[in-house]
Amino acid sequence: MANAQGAFDFRAEFIQEIAEQHLAFEIRGVLTANDRILTLGTDTKVLNTSFLRNNTKNIAFPYNTYAKHWILGFVYSRAEAEESRVVTLDDRDTITCPYEDVEWFVQEKYRVAGLAPGSGNTTNIASIQTANVDDFRNGNGPFADLGEEYFREYWANFGATNGVKFYRTIAEFEQWKAEQAAGH
Repeated sequence: MANAQGAFDFRAEFIQEIAEQHLAFEIRGVLTANDRILTLGTDTKVLNTSFLRNNTKNIAFPYNTYAKHWILGFVYSRAEAEESRVVTLDDRDTITCPYEDVEWFVQEKYRVAGLAPGSGNTTNIASIQTANVDDFRNGNGPFADLGEEYFREYWANFGATNGVKFYRTIAEFEQWKAEQAAGH
């Protein structure tokens, strides 16, 4: 759509595109360490209740009504702990902040998603694991070039609950898909 000066205005077209859909913003934080990893939401397999499968798990609107899924991520360090104490309201400005060195990023979820769960006892989608916050900022995850649909297919079929582990790499996923297509 062109504006009065004849220049293209992408915002009007973008707003029209998402007018009947929603935008998802997840706020995630991680304490710095050698390698940083965030959990990016659940892919719960209990009774097939994944938001990628039944469209409504743990979200306000049906999954397919969201035009984009964004992560607002914070990476921070723990500040030196102070002695526990009771503080009056008048002395509240003496309280030290428990965190420092905050860095942040905004990126589409699929671009920072990893290939394995974020914890050992759930199927929370993990982020990429990196010591460089710019990898989050630049969306350097394994699905970045493969696309959001590929990310959705990978995680909608990921099975790590109850000891079932189909795949952990793109190559293993492709092999699993071929086996499924062949009826195995």
